[in-house]
Amino acid sequence: MNSPPTPRILVWNAERKSPRGSVGSRIPAFLARHAPDIVLLTEGEVDLMPPGGHTMTARPLPFAHLRPNERRVLAWSREPWTAVEDYQAYEAADPDHPADPSEILPGMPYERLTAVFAPPWSIVTAGLTLASPKGPAHPDKPLIDHLAVNAPLTATAIEGFGNLDHDGQRLSDHTGCVVTLARA
Repeated sequence: MNSPPTPRILVWNAERKSPRGSVGSRIPAFLARHAPDIVLLTEGEVDLMPPGGHTMTARPLPFAHLRPNERRVLAWSREPWTAVEDYQAYEAADPDHPADPSEILPGMPYERLTAVFAPPWSIVTAGLTLASPKGPAHPDKPLIDHLAVNAPLTATAIEGFGNLDHDGQRLSDHTGCVVTLARA
């Protein structure tokens, strides 16, 4: 009998990097080295995701300072996404109240997140602070991107990673983590 899958979900902020830049061009390989099954990325471009896999994104935001491929929220998976809903259908139903999930959650204060994700949801990355590979933990710099799960999923491991590439090149102003999940 096969054991249930234990997906690895990487959560990180790419600090608006472009894959065409000298720093951003390193990010796909950096993400792939963590062997994620799913990547949840904020502030990045579509082509920052690891090679292969399947990407879905929030729609482009209409701000002049953003590049055409830049998104606030991106999700990548080794396996195809299924049962994907296009939130634009909700906008068509109520054009006076457009919904843009990429504008609701990023930047939301942690206190608000805990209220929004009340039980049965659990923010498994709550309170996590991480060290860079070459330095101590920074308790004043907690994660800015979090992962919430509900039953029957539970976090079995949380591995933090710093914002530096293998040779010390700074990739982002944020640290991230990989969360391994299992069915409870």
